[in-house]
Amino acid sequence: MFQYSVVHSLEELEKFRRSWATLLEKEGNTNPFIEPEWFFSWLSFFKKPGSFEIYIVKYNNEIVAFFPFVHSVRFGIHRFQFIHSDYMDVISCTKWRGKAVEYLFDELSQRFGRIIFQLNDLLESQETSRLIESYAIRNQLPYSIFRTVEPKIDLSLIELPEYKRKLRKKVANINRRERKLQTLGKVTHEEVQVENLNEVFEIYDKRWKKRFESSGFTNPVKRAFFESLFNEKSKSFRLEVNKLKFEDTIIGFTFYACCRDRKACYRIGHDPDFHLFGPGSMIIYKDLQKTKASYIKVMDYCNGYEPYKVEWSTHLDFTRQYVMSTRGKRERVFRDIISLFYSFKFKLRSSRRYVDFKRETLGEIKYFISHMKILEFLKKLTTVIRSQINLRVIDVYRLERNNTEDISYFREVGIKEVLGTDNQSTRVPEFFKGFRLYANEEQEIIFKRHDRLIRTEIVNPPEDLPPQSAFIVDYQLKDLHDILKDKSMQNLSIWTIANGSAYRLKRKLKDLGFNHIERVRKYRFFGIQNVVRLKK
Repeated sequence: MFQYSVVHSLEELEKFRRSWATLLEKEGNTNPFIEPEWFFSWLSFFKKPGSFEIYIVKYNNEIVAFFPFVHSVRFGIHRFQFIHSDYMDVISCTKWRGKAVEYLFDELSQRFGRIIFQLNDLLESQETSRLIESYAIRNQLPYSIFRTVEPKIDLSLIELPEYKRKLRKKVANINRRERKLQTLGKVTHEEVQVENLNEVFEIYDKRWKKRFESSGFTNPVKRAFFESLFNEKSKSFRLEVNKLKFEDTIIGFTFYACCRDRKACYRIGHDPDFHLFGPGSMIIYKDLQKTKASYIKVMDYCNGYEPYKVEWSTHLDFTRQYVMSTRGKRERVFRDIISLFYSFKFKLRSSRRYVDFKRETLGEIKYFISHMKILEFLKKLTTVIRSQINLRVIDVYRLERNNTEDISYFREVGIKEVLGTDNQSTRVPEFFKGFRLYANEEQEIIFKRHDRLIRTEIVNPPEDLPPQSAFIVDYQLKDLHDILKDKSMQNLSIWTIANGSAYRLKRKLKDLGFNHIERVRKYRFFGIQNVVRLKK
């Protein structure tokens, strides 16, 4: 005979912790977010007693299922939702799950009359999802289903030729960028210890500083929650946080919740200053290689339409959000309103243009409003306008075989010297682009040099330089004479550019023996652009 009881506090629920864990053990659960280590700790940090209801279903006094709900009442309609949105499920075993679902839903319908069930993030491949849909059909209840893609990597399939062929170009690109980074310094991949978790939170905050972020991943309460979870290690559950380091600087991280043979990626992030080196893809690839040699069978990148998730996946699952009600008119109208809202919400979530607009554009607007500085705002506004409406004219100059003095006026600056400085965000990408930076005795960057390309935003794609040549840019007129006489420029043909209106610079270049090679005009009006090149 079935019966149920209700628990309203963590203290009461702790008495049933062993029963909860036993049901998951019998089932071989691989969802880390319903394991007692995660779930009970989550309740202690985020839920007050009385704000949730855990329904415990028994059969002949034996616990067969737990239903973690939040119960609210509005307009006389009782709404039941899963307690949080991180892949919830009914805690039960295959033998009893279907009977427990039917029993409890019937009992709640009889007791409260008007009901709406909002059951979120149920994996489509799991039995609970099928049982709830069958219950709605069998009882002729109105319901709606909203799906979100859930990319997964089955590690038994990653050695197949089809998967390797799919990722061949991506892996080659990752290896190329890693080699470029390794020429600049040491790259390492290692696990993060609990005492170093702040490094991860700092990188995440930096990454999302000017972007719209709603997860609250780094707020003080969640930080304390994650730190407590590091001490919750068992045979079935553990946290794993990996970091990608360049020299002594963390440039990327992955945050996993592991349950038996499944590894769910809860968060991933990287230092935006190193974006061009692709640290996000680099650490995913290193994690994949590391996990391949372990007991893990499935890597789960959680639901979402981010392109990288689908690119790495071997197959797709889906999460479902159910909105189901009893047959009364009032609750059906309320269910229709909720369904309409979810239809709109899920449509937007699946649109990359909307997601990018929300994260990037709205995020920058929010940042500027909360950190309002007029000069910074005007500078950003000018940049945006120029990116859409623009006329640029540059002149390209060349100095044949430069004669220098045997004196070094400047010294070359390595990437390690710019790490941690105020200019890191602008300097690091320049190293990726192949520029060499030179500074004076006061450690000020005087000019940039490229030995292979004429690299500027107007000349796109960049042009190859002839042998024994160097392209210099971003210098002051007063430093030009010393730059040309520097020992590092010996026997090189020097190429440079000047803006069309930089008349003093152009006169100086001619006085120093530079020849005018060509003029480049670039027109841009929103999506329309044209480049005109006039050779001399």
